[in-house]
Amino acid sequence: MIRFKSLVFGLVLAVGATVTAQGPPGFKMPSLRYNPALLMNPTVQKDMHLSTEAGQKVQGVIMSEGMKMLPMMMGGMNGKKQTPAEQKKFLSELLAANNRMQTQVLKFLSPAQRTRLHEITLQQSGATALLDPAQAAEIGMSPKQSSALQAAVAKISIKSATSLKGLGPMMGRGANPDPSAMTRYAQSAAAVAKTSRIESDRALDAILTPSQKSKWLKIQGRHIELKGMAGMGGMFGGM
Repeated sequence: MIRFKSLVFGLVLAVGATVTAQGPPGFKMPSLRYNPALLMNPTVQKDMHLSTEAGQKVQGVIMSEGMKMLPMMMGGMNGKKQTPAEQKKFLSELLAANNRMQTQVLKFLSPAQRTRLHEITLQQSGATALLDPAQAAEIGMSPKQSSALQAAVAKISIKSATSLKGLGPMMGRGANPDPSAMTRYAQSAAAVAKTSRIESDRALDAILTPSQKSKWLKIQGRHIELKGMAGMGGMFGGM
């Protein structure tokens, strides 16, 4: 059961990371100030000096909320083309679930740990973190630069969505999805997300001035190297 829950949550993370980079027209994506899923990674736990007790409570919340998100994710990946209204509803529900998870998880973190989680979240989000006006303002991005980044990320997101189209049905149907197929989907989604991250960061590098690049690195804090999909370590074959 633990293995299956891990697969389910990994799937949620992989697809969520890909589809939430850019919403449909008129849908404003909120800032992902904290990514609770990063707390599943032992390297992050050690870096943040998370106690064993707090770590267990955090992971319990993440697994519980991840399982609740499963029906929503299965519905959003059925291979059918979504209308803008359907996509907006799907993203709204996904973000609401993430917000619930975030609210619960932060209760177990100290102020210093919250700050550090924010820094690591920025590191893992990359260029997409600067789609948030508050983050963009912090490093002094101009409206013209923000518009250029928005356009670049939108183009990359469309490419990513096209790459994943049609993969959902291979997971199985109904209440009994195939764990092996889910793993393959998670791996595919993680690979697409990795490519999108590289392309987005490359676009950002061309947009920022040297001074802004320096500020962007500074607000990310001390960098740590994480392996695996969305900070999940080797759970999915060391992706």
